[in-house]
Amino acid sequence: MEAKLIAEYLAWVPLTLLLFSNLPQFLKNMKRKSTTGLSTSMVMLTLTATTSGVLFVYLMRFPLAYRAMLPFILLMRVLIVSQI
Repeated sequence: MEAKLIAEYLAWVPLTLLLFSNLPQFLKNMKRKSTTGLSTSMVMLTLTATTSGVLFVYLMRFPLAYRAMLPFILLMRVLIVSQI
């Protein structure tokens, strides 16, 4: 039981890092008011992968950490796409 609890807490670490992984690019784009050098293909593939991941997590009834964080991660991906 204790190992499962530790695993659930540890799930928050990579999800939190993933959530903030696009923040530097988002802020850089806002500061430059440009997305020059940003690959549209990469952004669209990342958005597709994240959307698929969100659906998978909800359909498989993953732990709360995943269900709570993935919509925010998807939102950050959508914000990046909206800058293109």
